Amino acid sequence: MLNAPKSSVGLMTRKIFAFFVAYCFFAGSVWSMALSGERLQERYAHGMANRSGLHQLAEGDAMASAFSRAPQRPFAAALAPQKIFTNFAALNAPAAAMQAAGGATATVPFFGPQQYVRTTGAPNSYTTTVQVPSSVSSPFILHIQSGEANGTNRVSSATITLNGVQAAAPSDFNQTVFTLDRAVTLTTPQSTLVVTLAGKPGSYLRISISGSSGDHTPPRLTITAPADNSAINSPQAHLDIHYLDVPGTGETAASGVDTNTLQVLLDGVDRSGLFTRRSDEATADLPTTLALAPGPHTLQASISDLAGNKATANSHFQVDLTPPSLQILQPVAGSYLSNTTPQVSLAYSDNLAVDTASLKVTINGTDSTALFTKTATGATATLSTALRSTQSSTAMTSSSI
Repeated sequence: MLNAPKSSVGLMTRKIFAFFVAYCFFAGSVWSMALSGERLQERYAHGMANRSGLHQLAEGDAMASAFSRAPQRPFAAALAPQKIFTNFAALNAPAAAMQAAGGATATVPFFGPQQYVRTTGAPNSYTTTVQVPSSVSSPFILHIQSGEANGTNRVSSATITLNGVQAAAPSDFNQTVFTLDRAVTLTTPQSTLVVTLAGKPGSYLRISISGSSGDHTPPRLTITAPADNSAINSPQAHLDIHYLDVPGTGETAASGVDTNTLQVLLDGVDRSGLFTRRSDEATADLPTTLALAPGPHTLQASISDLAGNKATANSHFQVDLTPPSLQILQPVAGSYLSNTTPQVSLAYSDNLAVDTASLKVTINGTDSTALFTKTATGATATLSTALRSTQSSTAMTSSSI
């Protein structure tokens, strides 16, 4: 009877001991893991400190200085997986923008975009004659678009040649390729483009070609009506603009006027839509709804050639609806003359100015304008042919400038 309690105490003692050993093992494991983490963090911080120290020793090195000033990431962030940069096109974008902003020779598209579609059956072969303007020079760029940006209608196999020289091979195309740009050599005035398509029916390529413009001279642009510093006597003005693109000094050819770029402002308001555009001029007549008020007005025009060179022209004109005043000073109307070759004297004035070229004088129905000496305010003449000894009449007309 005495052995039972003793046996129970021993069993309990062994259980307590086993539990204690397990607890120590578990606590030791947790502690060692925490210690390892701390040591790893210390090692990382120590390494960063050493690196910082090395950079501080190289005080004259700008890269070291920049590194030592950089903020240190937290330990957890340092151990986190880093993203891999794959957008290499973005790296090239600033350089391309810088080149465009640097005033490089303008790129002029002169062919396309022309679409070539894959049908069924044997591979399709298309031959196109490309007209190369003399105003465009190398480098020439062949731009190829396969299908659409969303991945549809992509060509899986194609061959493109220019003048027998391969510009793109079948291996250049697959379902992930959207655009290709290739520097090519062209002959003037014509080059031969051959496009061969294989693969899935319905897929297609769009091809365009551009070159460097040799035209750096803007077109000639003239406002012929209303002319600059002129006056018109109609509120519904007739507007006439002439343009012509000619080669500049040392240029082989002009690129030609781009009539789509014509812009005309009348008193600061865009009236380009009123104009009928032709190859060398554009004209418009103001409707009654846009009739001009008397007084000064400004017409401004601009146009560019196909190389992007821009020309501008201005015309400042007046709308004058008031006729000039006109008076015959001598001989006085109704007077009697004792001289058959009298002096004739005229006076005229206007709110703007008189167009003296418009003066016309008739005496007894005969045009005698050529006898008169004109000034800004009047005209005089001494008749060389004797007047008849009967009643005579003098008439005259003039207009404003």
